[in-house]
This record gives sequence, C-alpha cells and structure tokens, in this order.
Amino acid sequence: MTPTKPIPPEASSRQAVHGNARHDHAQAGHHDDDHLYDQADLHNEDVAHEHSDVNVRAIIASAIGMFAVVGVCAVIVLVMFNFLESQAAANDPVMSPHALPAGRRPPEPRLLTDEPQNLQRFRDSVAERLKGIDEGKKQFLQNGLPVRADAPADPWMGTHSPSRGESSGGRTIPIRPGDGGPAPAPAATPAAPPAAPVKSGGH
Repeated sequence: MTPTKPIPPEASSRQAVHGNARHDHAQAGHHDDDHLYDQADLHNEDVAHEHSDVNVRAIIASAIGMFAVVGVCAVIVLVMFNFLESQAAANDPVMSPHALPAGRRPPEPRLLTDEPQNLQRFRDSVAERLKGIDEGKKQFLQNGLPVRADAPADPWMGTHSPSRGESSGGRTIPIRPGDGGPAPAPAATPAAPPAAPVKSGGH
C-alpha cells in the first residue's frame, strides 16, 4: 500500500475560495435572468389543462343524425315493399268461379299432402291391432279349442285307415280287415205304395 499524501493547508484554502466564488456567480446569474421572462411568457397553450376528454355536443349530434338516416331508410323500404305488393296483387290471375273457397277441402279420396305422417298413422293402427295376438296365443295354449259337449264325433277318428272312398286316380280305397271302422248303417226298407182308391159304379 502506498501512503496518501495529505493536501497542504495552502491548497485546501485556495480550493475553498474558488468554490465559494463559483457559487456566488451562479446565484448572481439566476437573479439577473429573472427580469427577462414573466409568467405570461412561460405559459404554453399546447400543454394547458383539459376540462373535458370528449366533445359531448359532437357525439349527440352524430347520434341524432344516425337515427335520422335510419328512419329515412326505413320509410323508403316500407314504401318500396307496399309498391311491390300492390304490383304483385295486380299481376295475380283471376280466380275461377268454380274454385273452392279458402279453407274448404275437396271430397274424399284426396291426394296425400303428408305421406310420412299418413304412413306413421297406418303403422300405429296396425301395431294397435296386433297388440292382442301374443295374449291370444297364450290363452289358446292354456284353454285349447272350444268344443261343444253334444258335438258329433267322427267314428273313424283313431283308426288305422286315414281315409276311405276313391283316390285321385279313380281307384277305390279298400278297408283293411281289423280297421275297426264304424258298422254300416242298415238299409232303409222302402215304404209300401199307397192302395189304389176304389171306384164307385156298376158291376
């Protein structure tokens, strides 16, 4: 380390005198410039305080003008639509006196105007009629076919001969012995003819 050399007293006193002189000169200069500018010269109009950020009057005027333009356009469009409607009504063909009045439908059968809806109604009606089929099948299996108590029974039921009579080829189907078919019904005796009436008269 190198030791610092202290400042001699004469040099420090000279520096203090020069510093005081510069300070006095600066204060004297400021006092001399005060008479050159007044408060009016120091005021800048570009950086003045603004009392309002927007122009309210201009905004209100623009809104009124916009509503006025919209109203005028609406009136023009309304007049144009009325004119076009009257023109279309004038170009419509003359209605025939035989035409049906409004709201009256032609007699049946009419053309279908809504085929999907008509098909859906038909399917619903069919499904409603088919609802009882399963229940009817269950009752048929439980109860069986209804049979009358005094119904005539077939005497050939349960025999070995499935059929009798003539075949489709014209040949007779004989009854085999032991089939146990019904006994033939006895032949009815013919009734005696009525006696001739006796004639009245001579010998």
